[in-house]
Amino acid sequence: MTSYTGHDRGASRDKAFAVLAAVLPALLTFIVYLPALNNGFVDWDDHVYIVNTPNIRALDLAFFKWVFSSVLNSNWHPITVISWAVDYALWGLDPRGFHLTSIALHAINTLIASTLVTWISALYTGTPYAEKRNLLAGAIAALLFGLHPYHVESVAWVSERKDLLCQVFYFLSVIFYLRYATRTALRFFYYAASFFFLALALMSKPMAVSLPLVLLLLDFSLPGIKKSWKTIADKVPFAVLSAVSSVITISAQKSGGTIATLVEHSFFERAAIAFRAYAFYLYKTLLPVGLSPYYPFPPKARFFDRVFFLSLLIFIGISAFCIVFRSKRHFLSAWLFFIITLAPVIGIVQVGGQAAADRYTYLPSMGPFILLGAWAAGLAYKNKRVKIPALFLVMVVAAAISYGTLRQIPVWRDTFSLWSKVIDEYPGRAALAYYNRGVLHNGAGRYDDAIADFDQMLMLKPDNSDAYYNRALAFSMTGRYREAVEDLTKAIGLRPEDPEAYNNRGGAYVRLGDYDAAVSDFKKAIELDPSNPIAYQNLRVVYSRIGSSQNAGGRVTEQK
Repeated sequence: MTSYTGHDRGASRDKAFAVLAAVLPALLTFIVYLPALNNGFVDWDDHVYIVNTPNIRALDLAFFKWVFSSVLNSNWHPITVISWAVDYALWGLDPRGFHLTSIALHAINTLIASTLVTWISALYTGTPYAEKRNLLAGAIAALLFGLHPYHVESVAWVSERKDLLCQVFYFLSVIFYLRYATRTALRFFYYAASFFFLALALMSKPMAVSLPLVLLLLDFSLPGIKKSWKTIADKVPFAVLSAVSSVITISAQKSGGTIATLVEHSFFERAAIAFRAYAFYLYKTLLPVGLSPYYPFPPKARFFDRVFFLSLLIFIGISAFCIVFRSKRHFLSAWLFFIITLAPVIGIVQVGGQAAADRYTYLPSMGPFILLGAWAAGLAYKNKRVKIPALFLVMVVAAAISYGTLRQIPVWRDTFSLWSKVIDEYPGRAALAYYNRGVLHNGAGRYDDAIADFDQMLMLKPDNSDAYYNRALAFSMTGRYREAVEDLTKAIGLRPEDPEAYNNRGGAYVRLGDYDAAVSDFKKAIELDPSNPIAYQNLRVVYSRIGSSQNAGGRVTEQK
């Protein structure tokens, strides 16, 4: 008969607690995010990447050749596209399958986060991995990460699968690098594995370019890792890989015209955006209220307002605090991690029309969460009298952020709810949201609502030809043909090479009985697009009306 000692039982309990510390946050995260299965695809990248992309519908040689050699929607992230193709092979175009994969990936990230933070805590304190304080620090940091409503955008929006995959491989690269830096055996294997996972992370989302600097930060922050020139030299291959990814990314973004020029935003305006963004992201991480799928830029006149100076003061104040108390390395390390991992998306290279985005904090938020996890664990184990209150506080915070996440998930249920949320948060400011919701109203036959949204859009962007064009369609459908002509005339003035605008204005002229003007517009539409059959048909109909008053039953077909 085999006998077990108290030491054996204690070791078993330690292993059970270690497993629980990693698995429980992940399990809770998976459960809280399950309502995302009720969401559909949203017509904001989901249709471009998935619904209307036939290339992902076959996992064959032609697909793999395409996915590694092509830019999709101004992005090159083949690993992410492959994941969508696998989902399509399993689920077809059922969005529930795609959302299930995203939820599972987020739960996996939560599990890995707990393991990684526990290990970092153990290295920092010089204690065993299974020390309960380390395990608790990892569990709390992972719980904050997994349940936080700031990450709903990355999880509940299928297009942001790239965040989830990037962080899986990013974390794995860090874990294998720490193995390399703290072990004497199999070091080449660990180093190669870390490099390999960085490559996968970059091919999931290029935001992983920050990893070489993060590895250097870990080298110089954690005890037990030898510091030498070789420490820096080890990062050169990682830096080269990140540089290549950056070149590919900038080239892909430029090809799609998504990078703002210095004419649109000067260097000083970009610097203002960056400082505002650091304070904004930190604030939303600590107090996740008023979250929005889209954050519009402030008016240019407000780039250097009191919000900017307050943000600059916060940035300088935190930096000064961390430098003054640099002996407590965890403050400086967490702050530098936050700065470094946000740097690629902070606005110096401006991509897209948003001032900020929730998805950008998916990785950087780990800096504050690690700090909070370590603080809460230390508080619980430093004084036994506060252990229960400290853990109760953690439970209250977890419940509060879970509630916020459950409220945020339905925002991504469909395209209409998405843009309505933006308008609710930024009434009278979000031009893109008013335009996109107006298009949705038009498609659903709610023409008066569409006109109201396009009115708001044109108050904010009076030089937008698409808004005039779409408002004209709504005017036509409600019998307001003269107003439709006025809007189409403005649209043509802004974009004179648009055949659709001429064709639709011709249709409005027919309704008003101005056949000569209609003929001129239909001819111009044909001149600009000789292959458009609708313009030819409209021209024939209007000629028949001119030629015979008895052909009153003739009907002009308008392009909607």
